[in-house]
Amino acid sequence: MNLSFKGIPQTFLWINLVVVSIYTIGVLSSLYAGALVPEFRITASQLSAIVNGIATILLVTLVDPTCAYITDQAIKGKRKESDVRAMVFYIIIGRVVGTLILAQLLFLPSAEYIRSATLMVKGMFGQ
Repeated sequence: MNLSFKGIPQTFLWINLVVVSIYTIGVLSSLYAGALVPEFRITASQLSAIVNGIATILLVTLVDPTCAYITDQAIKGKRKESDVRAMVFYIIIGRVVGTLILAQLLFLPSAEYIRSATLMVKGMFGQ
């Protein structure tokens, strides 16, 4: 199996890497944010959606259309089936690398983001 990058946009692969890492840390960073502000830990733990929402928007607008386009081109015969196999392989590699490496770098900033949002919500609506 030939797994070259030819025909697969590298920007697409990098965006996939970022999206996967954001999904990985969504719930964990909200739990950690709850530990940072223990008096509002329930609110913080429920705010994982503000991190996962970003990942969902990026996935739906940037990653999925590219996957669909490459697959559609292969079905129509304009692209080799091996391009689809290579794309899937690199998406899986991106999931592993995104989870093991990039997610570790984004974990604390995401927890701080959720902590700030928790304090803002509690400030707007009181205790």
